[in-house]
Amino acid sequence: MSTSIIVRDIDPADKSWLRREARQTGVSMEELVRRLIHEERAKTENRPKPSEAFARYFGEQHGIEHLPLARSGYKPLSFSSLETTMDSIEILSAKQASERLGISKSTFYRLVKTGKIPPGRKITERLVVWRKTEIEDYIESSFHLPKDEG
Repeated sequence: MSTSIIVRDIDPADKSWLRREARQTGVSMEELVRRLIHEERAKTENRPKPSEAFARYFGEQHGIEHLPLARSGYKPLSFSSLETTMDSIEILSAKQASERLGISKSTFYRLVKTGKIPPGRKITERLVVWRKTEIEDYIESSFHLPKDEG
Protein backbone atom coordinates (compact mmCIF):
# COMPACT_ATOMS: atom_id res chain seq x y z
CA MET A 1 0.00 0.00 0.00
CA SER A 2 1.43 3.34 -1.07
CA THR A 3 1.03 6.45 1.05
CA SER A 4 0.84 9.80 -0.74
CA ILE A 5 2.48 12.87 0.65
CA ILE A 6 0.63 16.10 -0.01
CA VAL A 7 2.44 19.33 0.74
CA ARG A 8 0.35 22.46 0.35
CA ASP A 9 1.71 25.93 -0.29
CA ILE A 10 5.23 24.72 -1.05
CA ASP A 11 7.58 27.38 -2.34
CA PRO A 12 7.93 27.00 -6.14
CA ALA A 13 11.74 27.10 -5.85
CA ASP A 14 11.66 24.26 -3.29
CA LYS A 15 9.31 22.27 -5.50
CA SER A 16 11.57 22.66 -8.54
CA TRP A 17 14.58 21.67 -6.40
CA LEU A 18 12.73 18.54 -5.24
CA ARG A 19 11.77 17.71 -8.82
CA ARG A 20 15.38 18.17 -10.01
CA GLU A 21 16.85 16.07 -7.17
CA ALA A 22 14.27 13.34 -7.72
CA ARG A 23 15.07 13.23 -11.44
CA GLN A 24 18.83 13.06 -10.77
CA THR A 25 18.47 10.19 -8.29
CA GLY A 26 15.91 8.39 -10.46
CA VAL A 27 13.10 8.28 -7.89
CA SER A 28 9.74 9.96 -7.53
CA MET A 29 9.38 13.18 -5.57
CA GLU A 30 7.43 11.30 -2.89
CA GLU A 31 10.22 8.75 -2.50
CA LEU A 32 12.82 11.51 -2.27
CA VAL A 33 10.82 13.22 0.49
CA ARG A 34 10.52 9.88 2.36
CA ARG A 35 14.28 9.41 2.13
CA LEU A 36 14.97 12.95 3.35
CA ILE A 37 12.60 12.44 6.29
CA HIS A 38 14.26 9.10 7.08
CA GLU A 39 17.74 10.71 7.05
CA GLU A 40 16.62 13.52 9.37
CA ARG A 41 14.98 11.08 11.76
CA ALA A 42 18.17 8.97 11.85
CA LYS A 43 20.20 12.10 12.69
CA THR A 44 17.94 13.05 15.59
CA GLU A 45 17.87 9.51 16.97
CA ASN A 46 21.67 9.54 17.22
CA ARG A 47 21.77 12.71 19.34
CA PRO A 48 23.03 12.16 22.88
CA LYS A 49 20.36 11.86 25.54
CA PRO A 50 20.40 14.42 28.38
CA SER A 51 21.63 11.71 30.76
CA GLU A 52 24.60 11.03 28.45
CA ALA A 53 25.44 14.74 28.34
CA PHE A 54 25.28 14.87 32.14
CA ALA A 55 27.56 11.81 32.41
CA ARG A 56 30.09 13.46 30.07
CA TYR A 57 30.63 16.34 32.51
CA PHE A 58 29.81 14.65 35.80
CA GLY A 59 30.57 10.97 35.24
CA GLU A 60 32.55 8.60 37.37
CA GLN A 61 35.77 9.68 35.62
CA HIS A 62 35.24 13.05 37.36
CA GLY A 63 34.84 11.40 40.74
CA ILE A 64 31.07 11.74 40.94
CA GLU A 65 28.94 8.75 41.77
CA HIS A 66 25.56 8.56 40.04
CA LEU A 67 22.53 7.94 42.18
CA PRO A 68 20.57 4.74 41.47
CA LEU A 69 17.38 5.19 39.46
CA ALA A 70 13.98 4.41 40.89
CA ARG A 71 12.08 1.38 39.55
CA SER A 72 10.24 3.43 36.97
CA GLY A 73 13.50 4.75 35.51
CA TYR A 74 13.41 8.18 37.10
CA LYS A 75 13.07 9.73 40.51
CA PRO A 76 10.47 12.45 40.89
CA LEU A 77 12.15 15.54 42.30
CA SER A 78 10.97 17.56 45.22
CA PHE A 79 12.67 20.78 46.26
CA SER A 80 14.03 19.22 49.43
CA SER A 81 15.46 16.22 47.57
CA LEU A 82 16.98 18.48 44.90
CA GLU A 83 19.36 20.14 47.33
CA THR A 84 20.27 16.79 48.90
CA THR A 85 20.86 15.25 45.48
CA MET A 86 22.97 18.18 44.29
CA ASP A 87 25.04 18.10 47.47
CA SER A 88 25.58 14.34 47.29
CA ILE A 89 26.98 14.55 43.75
CA GLU A 90 28.88 17.72 44.63
CA ILE A 91 27.42 20.18 42.17
CA LEU A 92 26.00 23.59 42.97
CA SER A 93 23.46 25.83 41.28
CA ALA A 94 24.27 29.53 40.87
CA LYS A 95 22.14 30.30 43.92
CA GLN A 96 23.92 27.68 46.05
CA ALA A 97 27.36 28.76 44.84
CA SER A 98 26.68 32.45 45.51
CA GLU A 99 25.34 31.62 48.99
CA ARG A 100 28.44 29.53 49.68
CA LEU A 101 30.60 32.51 48.66
CA GLY A 102 28.46 34.97 50.62
CA ILE A 103 27.77 37.16 47.58
CA SER A 104 24.71 38.00 45.49
CA LYS A 105 23.84 36.05 42.36
CA SER A 106 24.55 39.08 40.18
CA THR A 107 28.05 39.41 41.68
CA PHE A 108 28.56 35.68 41.18
CA TYR A 109 27.61 35.95 37.49
CA ARG A 110 29.90 38.98 37.13
CA LEU A 111 32.82 36.89 38.50
CA VAL A 112 31.96 34.13 36.00
CA LYS A 113 31.81 36.66 33.15
CA THR A 114 35.21 38.11 34.05
CA GLY A 115 36.73 34.64 34.25
CA LYS A 116 37.53 34.66 37.96
CA ILE A 117 35.16 31.73 38.44
CA PRO A 118 35.11 29.04 35.72
CA PRO A 119 31.97 28.88 33.58
CA GLY A 120 29.39 26.38 34.69
CA ARG A 121 28.13 23.40 32.76
CA LYS A 122 24.79 23.71 31.05
CA ILE A 123 22.72 20.67 32.01
CA THR A 124 19.41 21.78 30.51
CA GLU A 125 18.22 24.88 28.70
CA ARG A 126 17.78 26.70 32.03
CA LEU A 127 20.06 24.86 34.48
CA VAL A 128 23.75 25.65 34.79
CA VAL A 129 25.78 24.03 37.57
CA TRP A 130 29.30 24.26 39.00
CA ARG A 131 31.39 21.61 40.67
CA LYS A 132 31.70 22.20 44.39
CA THR A 133 35.47 21.86 44.08
CA GLU A 134 35.62 24.74 41.56
CA ILE A 135 33.90 27.06 44.03
CA GLU A 136 36.13 25.87 46.88
CA ASP A 137 39.23 26.41 44.70
CA TYR A 138 38.07 29.98 44.05
CA ILE A 139 37.62 30.56 47.78
CA GLU A 140 41.12 29.26 48.50
CA SER A 141 42.73 31.31 45.72
CA SER A 142 40.85 34.49 46.66
CA PHE A 143 41.64 34.50 50.33
CA HIS A 144 45.34 34.00 50.92
CA LEU A 145 45.22 33.40 54.64
CA PRO A 146 48.52 33.17 56.51
CA LYS A 147 49.29 29.71 57.82
CA ASP A 148 49.33 29.16 61.56
CA GLU A 149 52.87 29.08 62.84
CA GLY A 150 51.96 27.84 66.26
